[in-house]
Amino acid sequence: MQSRSKENSNISTGYASSPDRAKDFAGQNQDRWQEFSKRTIEKLAGLMKSFPKTKPTDLPENCDPSTLETGVGCAYAFLAKERAKIAIEQSTNQRNDREAELFGKYRETMYDDMAGEVVMRGDSNSFEAQQEEIFKLIVELIKQAANKVMDQDGEPQHFRFKKEQDSNSTYFIAFSMPRHNTKIQSYKDKTDGFLYTITIDFPKTDPANKEHTDKLCTIRTFISKDESERGEIKPLVAYIFYPIQNSPSMVCGNFRAADIHYQACRQWTPEKGVDDFLKNAGKLVHLLAATLTVERGNSAIIEWMVRGLAREKGLELGPFKYGNGIAWDFKAFLTPNPDDYANWYATNAFSSVHRLTPKSTPPDYEKLWNETKGSDVQKAIRLLQDYTKENNNSMMFFTGHWNRHHTDLIKKALYEFKNNPPQSLKEIIGYFKKNIDINKLNTAGSLMKRLDFIAAKANVYLSTETDSTPDLKRTI
Repeated sequence: MQSRSKENSNISTGYASSPDRAKDFAGQNQDRWQEFSKRTIEKLAGLMKSFPKTKPTDLPENCDPSTLETGVGCAYAFLAKERAKIAIEQSTNQRNDREAELFGKYRETMYDDMAGEVVMRGDSNSFEAQQEEIFKLIVELIKQAANKVMDQDGEPQHFRFKKEQDSNSTYFIAFSMPRHNTKIQSYKDKTDGFLYTITIDFPKTDPANKEHTDKLCTIRTFISKDESERGEIKPLVAYIFYPIQNSPSMVCGNFRAADIHYQACRQWTPEKGVDDFLKNAGKLVHLLAATLTVERGNSAIIEWMVRGLAREKGLELGPFKYGNGIAWDFKAFLTPNPDDYANWYATNAFSSVHRLTPKSTPPDYEKLWNETKGSDVQKAIRLLQDYTKENNNSMMFFTGHWNRHHTDLIKKALYEFKNNPPQSLKEIIGYFKKNIDINKLNTAGSLMKRLDFIAAKANVYLSTETDSTPDLKRTI
């Protein structure tokens, strides 16, 4: 066990949400999961434009049709059903069948602090790769209450600390001696420590004044009395609960708030920069991670949704980055401020972001690119030369390219490049952005396809809205 733990601690990236989850799947063939995920993401990207006008009809279990009033509600329902399908497909025995039935299943009408995770210090089976960072974040949340003097007369005494980081984020800290009938007592035989309870509220932004979940997360953690008296805060165990309130009206309210960020991702344009997309995605994740609409499989549903949103905008998100010591979902639970989480998510969630090569690119472009010797700049120039057909005039008759609309302009560009050789593909794209109204080019035309192909090779967007071309091949 120790050697496998050490091996997994060295993993820097992966498609599981964290090294702990990667360890759960060690030795399993994940090809089918990857294939199914890719297909699901592509299907979602194609369906998004029709939501919510056209609603999914094959709904997951317990999904109330009234929750489909928003785009994000429709997308979530579609993905929940897909999550249920793959869970049943990959089930291997009767016990797994019973567990598989929970994946993608919407929760019953009302729960009260029924769902959660337990993190125990030193337990190799308890989120081993994330323990240190989880406890560190909890300490950061409670340290402002650590030195408060409490009246300890045998009954739990409570201290409420309100922290307003901005108008959109509030959390409270309650401080007490643990009662003997609390779950904490299963870890400690005596009342020899203190119990901190941290409650993180639902963000205040609610444009439709809809009923929604009132709390995102509740964390209860035990601090030994000796360490507390020395002014130290070293949690021994933490219970992270998700206050589930899943009446259809509350689910609608949760989705209505989340839809703000979902639509911001859908309305994203390249000139805003990739960070803008990822920050909006982060705010979406922050809400959906904690509201926990389904019994099991919420993390996969959220991941598919974000990757589907990215694919719709022509972005490919790489594997998750593990170097931060915590998964994106635990980080969401322990970050009260949505803006703080969004900034973290944009920088730390994915190992890379790059632009997808347009599907409409003719295979001949790739062939010509690969056959041309020299640098990428030389290959791009060869592709532009091919547009003018100046190296093979006889082919002009057979291919019908006598009257290309922009031949003279491309010839002028090639002349400029000959006298002042560009140093990069970005420089070539920059030249055309300054000298062509790209928005007026025929998107299905040969020139636009060639320029788009070159831009994709440079991992930049072909956009005339800004002078700077955002670099999307950003290794985070």
